[in-house]
Amino acid sequence: MAQIQLPRLREAKNDPHLKRAGEHVKAAARELERAGIADKTGKRLRKDLPKDMREGNERDFGG
Repeated sequence: MAQIQLPRLREAKNDPHLKRAGEHVKAAARELERAGIADKTGKRLRKDLPKDMREGNERDFGG
């Protein structure tokens, strides 16, 4: 099988969306912490499920 050679970049490309993506991730983490779902390290605090998702309940997924 022939080997594919990919061109190498001489300089790293700058992703224009990277900074904004990081801001979105941090905002989502703050929201999870504010809601009491996760702590500052990202560890999940709440493990309860909504009533309709608990074992033994009737579920209708609309299918």
